[in-house]
Amino acid sequence: FDVCIYFDGDTLLEAVKQGNCFDIILMDIEMKRMNGISAAKIIRKIDEDVQLIYISSHEEYVLQLFD
Repeated sequence: FDVCIYFDGDTLLEAVKQGNCFDIILMDIEMKRMNGISAAKIIRKIDEDVQLIYISSHEEYVLQLFD
């Protein structure tokens, strides 16, 4: 396995835009600068096949994850 760690949504999104291809992305919903939900919406437009897995203790976001 190759594992990459990004500490905010902006950095992860930039990596995807630069052509880094991921099979699975595990991300928190709340991150610095760009949250996981916003980052995932853009990533999904770039890569429809990547599996997105959210990790969070914030129940109030649950319905937004299925947009």
